[in-house]
Amino acid sequence: MTLVSGPTGAGKTTLLRNALRTWRAAHPGGWPGAVLLGQNPATQLVADTVEEEVAFALVAAQVPQAEVARRTARALAVFGLADLARTRTEALSMGWKCRTLLAALHALEAEALFLDEPYAQLDADGQTRLDAAIEDWLARGCAVTVSADRTPETIAGLSAFRRHDVHPETGLRPEPGLAGAFCDTWAREAPPLPGPAAVELRSFAAGHEGAGPVLRDIDLALPTGTITLVSGANGSGKSTLLRAVAGDLPVGSGRRQLFGRTDAGLAPATALVLQDPELHLTGRSVRGEIAAASVLRQGGAEICLRVFGLADFAERAALTLSHGQKQALVLACAMATSPRLLLLDEAFCGLDADALEGILGTLREIVRSTGLTVLAVTHDPGADILNFADAHLRLAGGASCRGVALPPGRRPGAAACCSGARRLSS
Repeated sequence: MTLVSGPTGAGKTTLLRNALRTWRAAHPGGWPGAVLLGQNPATQLVADTVEEEVAFALVAAQVPQAEVARRTARALAVFGLADLARTRTEALSMGWKCRTLLAALHALEAEALFLDEPYAQLDADGQTRLDAAIEDWLARGCAVTVSADRTPETIAGLSAFRRHDVHPETGLRPEPGLAGAFCDTWAREAPPLPGPAAVELRSFAAGHEGAGPVLRDIDLALPTGTITLVSGANGSGKSTLLRAVAGDLPVGSGRRQLFGRTDAGLAPATALVLQDPELHLTGRSVRGEIAAASVLRQGGAEICLRVFGLADFAERAALTLSHGQKQALVLACAMATSPRLLLLDEAFCGLDADALEGILGTLREIVRSTGLTVLAVTHDPGADILNFADAHLRLAGGASCRGVALPPGRRPGAAACCSGARRLSS
């Protein structure tokens, strides 16, 4: 096994793609040969259900039906998907989509696998299952190459792997020192601050049309000018929570109030950053994407470009960036709209430690200076993200949240309550 590590945008994906071409040139004509799993699971699914996705390549290759059934059942079990076999892939969370694709690779029994940031989308259980699968692949003689911006904690426990560091001096270069200048621009362009409560959900239930509620009995209160982190396992309802707060999903029952308003539909002065950054991009250059989104005064878009570390990539086509660079760009575009409420759905996946530290510090400075309210969700609340937040809540299967104590030093009043969780404050 080989681990390819390096900062965001260092060329890890390019290296894996070149390695795949080299392997196929050296081993022509074999099936299934070598396979590459890309960073974005949403763009790689082809079948309607989880079971059909896992079996798809085997059926296409006319593998005997009994063998297809055996391999599919085993792969579903390995990645904890047996109970979701008949679930439509479009309804899966990003983490479960990643598990589904990994299960399809497991069923394929390829000779070489190239996995681009596979750990980034997985919760703790998913990461442990991937470790076990890698051990199995290696035992079968499969060559495995994995990329990561840093060594995942679980992968370090594997018996042995080679490590190749790619251009450690490259990557995103956020400029947190410019946050003050950006805030000056923001203060002149942003609408007046709303009342003390940015978000209030009471006895709230929401879900997708034509299906039962994903969220039930949610009580949530976010004071203006605070950062709240919601964590939970893959599929626990985190993305549904953000979309419901934004007004992008119908309210099943209860009350949703934003900035004192209970209007249905999309929330005013709100920026929602989705898990898949490509859904936000329009085909412009990096500079063009920010300029198109910006409502800042002249020069504000350029400051935004620099503060999020994108100056070196300003003239590149946005869709050619790495996944982590796209995440940083979408964050920059969201902030250029001068939102009063920022909703972040796994928005930090793919960012290396240095880029993450710089961007989190920038966001916190903007919150302090502008009164921006942030609600962020993640399956992997590391120490750096925990330190970023004023309050941390855990979502358990869409039914409840509970408060989690944070490090000292938070501002008084930076708190959130969900389903009876205790208030959190310093």
